[in-house]
This record gives sequence, structure tokens and C-alpha cells, in this order.
Amino acid sequence: MVERFDVQMRPRFWRAFPLALLWAFGVIVAVIALDSALPGGLPVSPGIIAVPLATGGLFGIMRANSALRIVTIGHGFLVLSDGRNHRELDRIPLQDLAQVRVYTKLNRRLEATDRMGRVRVALDPYGQTTVADDIANVLKRMLPHLENPAGMQLRRKERVLIFPQRPH
Repeated sequence: MVERFDVQMRPRFWRAFPLALLWAFGVIVAVIALDSALPGGLPVSPGIIAVPLATGGLFGIMRANSALRIVTIGHGFLVLSDGRNHRELDRIPLQDLAQVRVYTKLNRRLEATDRMGRVRVALDPYGQTTVADDIANVLKRMLPHLENPAGMQLRRKERVLIFPQRPH
């Protein structure tokens, strides 16, 4: 059984901010120029045209600068792919994962670390989404030996799944 999740990542704000400002000011200048160029001006107030175009462009630019990741879990692997050109970014065997941590407050972030303590998967989804919880539930269903850390009191803002260490 293969499970597939589309994760819209949080936009990189500082990269998109200058483009968004340029778009907004460009729209306002273009509408004002159009208003002054037409004899008698525009039949409606320039603000009625400029504001929706400017804000729509702002949101469009922010969304365009947020990456889409496809997470596929199945056949013993967790595969991360780029959603735009469908290129595989990382293929992680499930037995290599040591811990999956889902932060349930505010940002719904998901982090998965391997046995060496390196973060192998770091997903920061955009908006109010439960995709991190859904991924953790699929991992729990596919790997029923996952457990909460023994003796560790979990904070309310996170959910931790631990892959037990195998004897060597």
C-alpha cells in the first residue's frame, strides 16, 4: 500500500517580498497612468481596479515562491519529491528513521531524524493543515512498533513517535 501526500510548504517571505512590492506598486502606477491617459478617465475609481489586482498579485507571488513537496510512503521507503517538476529529492528507508516529531501547535511542522541524529525530513506546511499528523498516522499504521519515548513527558505542543533501536 502506497500513501501519497501533497505538502504546500511555507513561502520564503524575504525572497518574495521585493517582487510582491514591485507588483503592487506597478499595478497602482499602471492604473493611475491609464486613468490619466484616457479622455475623461476611467469610468470607476482607480482604487476599485488597483486594490484587487495588487493584492491578488501579492498572494500569487507568495504562493509561487512556496515549494510543493510530494511525500510518498510505501514499499519500505519514505520518498520526498519536488511537486513542480516531479524530481525525486530524497529516498529514505523507513528502517533508517529513528524518530518522527510532529509539532501540533501553531505551525504543524514535521521532523524525522535518522539513527545518527541527523534531520532527514523537515516539512513546514503552509496554512492550517493536518498533513503532518496524517503522515505520522500512516507511519504509525505501517510500523506498529512505534512508541512514545519511555519515561518522557510529552509537551502538549508536540507528538513524538520513536522507532525503537534494534539490537545489533
